Amino acid sequence: MIFEIVFTSSVLIVGIFIIRKLFLGKISMRLRYMLWLLAAVRLLLPVSVGTSPISAMNLFSEIFGEDGGIGVIDGAHKVDGKEFVFYRTQAAAVPTEDGEEEIQSASANPAKAKQKSGTTSAWGGQSEPAQEKDTDQISPTEGFSVTLGLGMLWLPGVLAVGGYLFIMRLRFVRWLSGHRQQIPEEHLPGPFAEYFAKRGIKVYLVKNLPSPCLVGRQIYVGERALADTQQFSHILAHEYCHAVHGDTFWAFLRCVLAVVYWFDPFVWAAAFAARQDSELACDEAAVQLLGEEQRFSYGRTLLSLMDIDEGREKCPGMSFMTEGGERNVKERILSLTKTVKTRVTSLTAVLAAVVFLGGCAFTGSDQKGSDFSNEAAEQTNGAETAQTEETFVSQNPQVTDEGKKEESARIQKEYDGARNQIDETEGQIKAAEEAARQAAEQAAKQAAFEEVLNYHGVMEGKDDNELTLNRELDLQAYYNYLYNTEQEAVENPLEEGWYLLFYNEREEISLYGLYTEEFGFRGIKMKMMAGGDVNTWDIKWCPSYFNLDIDNRNIRVLERESNGQVRRLVWKILEEETSKVEIWRLYTGYRYDTGTIDVKELTQEEYLAWAGQHLSFVVDQEAGKVIVTYDKDTVVGALDISAYQEYEVEDVQICTDSVSFDLNDNAFGKEVYNDYDGVVLHLAVGLKLKGSDEIWIDGMTPLAVQVVEDEIGGFRLQQPAIAEPYIVHRIDQERSLAKLPKKTGE
Repeated sequence: MIFEIVFTSSVLIVGIFIIRKLFLGKISMRLRYMLWLLAAVRLLLPVSVGTSPISAMNLFSEIFGEDGGIGVIDGAHKVDGKEFVFYRTQAAAVPTEDGEEEIQSASANPAKAKQKSGTTSAWGGQSEPAQEKDTDQISPTEGFSVTLGLGMLWLPGVLAVGGYLFIMRLRFVRWLSGHRQQIPEEHLPGPFAEYFAKRGIKVYLVKNLPSPCLVGRQIYVGERALADTQQFSHILAHEYCHAVHGDTFWAFLRCVLAVVYWFDPFVWAAAFAARQDSELACDEAAVQLLGEEQRFSYGRTLLSLMDIDEGREKCPGMSFMTEGGERNVKERILSLTKTVKTRVTSLTAVLAAVVFLGGCAFTGSDQKGSDFSNEAAEQTNGAETAQTEETFVSQNPQVTDEGKKEESARIQKEYDGARNQIDETEGQIKAAEEAARQAAEQAAKQAAFEEVLNYHGVMEGKDDNELTLNRELDLQAYYNYLYNTEQEAVENPLEEGWYLLFYNEREEISLYGLYTEEFGFRGIKMKMMAGGDVNTWDIKWCPSYFNLDIDNRNIRVLERESNGQVRRLVWKILEEETSKVEIWRLYTGYRYDTGTIDVKELTQEEYLAWAGQHLSFVVDQEAGKVIVTYDKDTVVGALDISAYQEYEVEDVQICTDSVSFDLNDNAFGKEVYNDYDGVVLHLAVGLKLKGSDEIWIDGMTPLAVQVVEDEIGGFRLQQPAIAEPYIVHRIDQERSLAKLPKKTGE
């Protein structure tokens, strides 16, 4: 087992190194860092998952497989008072001198020479009494001694390497604790105070610290880091990305694996490479967090940190922001000079290579090989079983019919069990391969869309000149094409590209939607005229007059800087609209000084979970009302369901096909909601009627839920109210209501 883990993990590690080399500059550093997860899983997994023709262990099939199988003691059996020892191997039928076939063991057991004299069983072992066992066979005691000897060599290495790393870590943590001074949150630049509060991260100043580092949930920086605000932001962004990636845990896991496999140079090489890849992945994520315009200044920060060398002797074995020496830092600087986009072809090739490596490393040897069908294998096994049984009885006439039946039943039971296990394993492998295939297809589709989203048009980002075209959406022409009732061949009036959905002159913000034939209406760009900033998101939208925002009700600025630049804003967009569906989505954005906007969405899962936790409904069908209660003891009000009194109500539910928002930045909204100047979520409450699977909302009054931002930039829903000025109206439900069965007796 140990040999199999070490060998297959070595093959996997070498394969990952090859992938890193072949796809250098073609895949993102975060994807490259994720490849090491395969090696960690292989080293942690004590067994292989089934067998396969591509398993690396097939290289040893001649030693451990059919042609060189080693006999395994099957146990001692008594026949007519005599004890026999049987060795189970994969036997083969070989011709004898007289032309007949006999079963011969594939084992190199010296007892084979006694087969013709009848002193060896059909299993390839001896059939002499127990006191005459072949002394050449390896006894369990001898095997135990070998295992114990290897263990005695391995354990001191574990204690030495593990003890050294533990003591060095303990000394370093104690040194940090004795020399640190916490930096107040108000002294942290940009939005980092909010980020760190969300994850419980604290920042400490340590005098003479060689380089910034993350230990647990604490970030430690030296005095020079505070001298430059921009450099301080770069350092905090890098260490924050380490925390987001969970690198504290992964660093601990690398150390554990290096300790356990201290004798394996491949494991040490993988640990060092994974540590370097973690730094590259954090560089990539930090630049994305800070903004593309900070890419080169971030590289200069890395170079400036290289000048600090003093104090490293106090903390050997620890990872710092500039870990890896000058050579590795140069590699990181070089990677920052270009933006790497993972293309579809590269991603597909990497996923295929990963699946292949997984098959090589995670599966055991397929001793039958890949040239034989399952049917042929079953026929061969059946023939071997029958011939083995016949030979055993012929060479041991003292075996009774009853013993023959018992032995035959035992053999058949073991064979059936082995076949069932093989079938189950093959099913698991096929399921895993199908899941991997689906995941690869989904990843390829997503990568293809990301490429279209970021590169469709002339240029990307701020230089996307296609936005200056201000291409308008001809909704009437599109509706004529979409709902052509005359069945004429109408050409699609929309060409691929970005369309101006609205320009809010008061806020100086433009919103664009992307249309492509392959992905439809998917992709949003927001351009702020004041700074010329452009941000792009993977957001679905639909062509509708509501999305054109004629009344400037779809976007609202919540906070500005002293220079007039937007700091916080909120907007809504219509994602889906049909005669039966109207679904809006709400997004809030925090704009950094770099122009990048951090976006959060109030998802359907969030507000449905809130409704399930806080709202309850009681149906009073006689009175034609539904009593709405908040947190079990606060009555919100009553919904009028008198139009449904003739029908039996089975349940009251939130309808997910009718969701809207009011940003409430107008006199009408303030008047309706009693001067509440904030975002309002409208939830349609519907009835589940007997005899229908549909949720009936026609004529119902929705709930109005106040939405406020919490302290970490998310959303918090307040106590709801009955939105009395609004009535949900659906013509299709009004017409089909009469088709439902009425209550008994009506």
